[in-house]
Amino acid sequence: MDSITIPALDPIAAARLSARAAADGCSVAVEAQRVLESALGTRAAPEGNLYDRIHARFARIGGADLDLPPREKLRSPPSFD
Repeated sequence: MDSITIPALDPIAAARLSARAAADGCSVAVEAQRVLESALGTRAAPEGNLYDRIHARFARIGGADLDLPPREKLRSPPSFD
């Protein structure tokens, strides 16, 4: 796990973090980890599949029409005789 140092943490914020840690019965480091995980770990996964998300992004600017070449017939699989 990485460690971080916050050199200019506001003294009031540090005191509140310390009080919160004491109330939870843990160290300031553990409480800071919980606060960060709570703040950063709750992001919901994007809805829809990748195609839907890309389509929605380009639909806002009018979409994009691409000329797709026709698919070619598949080759026969190699023989390993």
